[in-house]
Amino acid sequence: MLIDQLEQQKNFTTTDKVLAEFTLEHIVEINNMTISELAKQTYTSKASIIRFCKKLGLAGYVEFQKVLLQESSETKRMTTLLNEEPINSKTTYNEVVTIVPSIYEKAISQTRLTLDKNQITRILNRLKHVTKLDIYGLGITNTIAQSAAFKFSTIGIEAEAHAGINEHYIIATRHKKNRIAILLSFTGTNSKLISIAKYLKRNGTYIIGIGERRQGVLYEYCDEYLEIYQKKLLLNMEMITAITATNYIIDILFISSLIDNYDDHTKNSIEVMKQKDQSLSDFDT
Repeated sequence: MLIDQLEQQKNFTTTDKVLAEFTLEHIVEINNMTISELAKQTYTSKASIIRFCKKLGLAGYVEFQKVLLQESSETKRMTTLLNEEPINSKTTYNEVVTIVPSIYEKAISQTRLTLDKNQITRILNRLKHVTKLDIYGLGITNTIAQSAAFKFSTIGIEAEAHAGINEHYIIATRHKKNRIAILLSFTGTNSKLISIAKYLKRNGTYIIGIGERRQGVLYEYCDEYLEIYQKKLLLNMEMITAITATNYIIDILFISSLIDNYDDHTKNSIEVMKQKDQSLSDFDT
């Protein structure tokens, strides 16, 4: 990058160093300065400035101004993003233990605002009669998919997590009615997941999408789409909000499904506890 070259001053002459230091101190002003004005301000010459630009790998002063403006604008944008981060190099442990819950709370509260009660009701009515629940996720969302499949399976819903499409599996089990697929994508633009959605759609699967905004291509192939909150940050901090928001929606569907057959699930839980107690008793003897 040009600014890096100006800061490092590698193989710079005395004149080059003067121009580099002046540029770094007046990045904004240089965009409006002619080459003659820069020469006057730095007590150099137009020829020296041209040689300086060519040493930096640029055609001339106009390109120097253009590249400098682009890089300074990007640097300013990155600085703004860093200032929006909830942490910095001086953040203490005591601050972190307070900041983390606030990130969770923000992700959940903002996602909650996007939820439509009627839409959730429609999805829950489908889940009441589901015969097979396939949950798709790639990369980190596959970890969420696996966790979700485990949760739903504990309440008697046949659920499975997938990291890709298995055409033979879909065709072999397509006779099952009330089949549902949940597709997880933080951006809603993952090409592989979109291909999966297209295939499932062609084979009559009811698709629920969970991801950012309703503008991605994935949204177009979903029967229902639940939007998550995802703040754009650096340092991978946005991953925390996306994961929290996605798990929040899944847990709403899971707990609501559990409540629908509360008595049966309570009996099952009691039975599991009895069997565990019996197993411990047998082990002690």
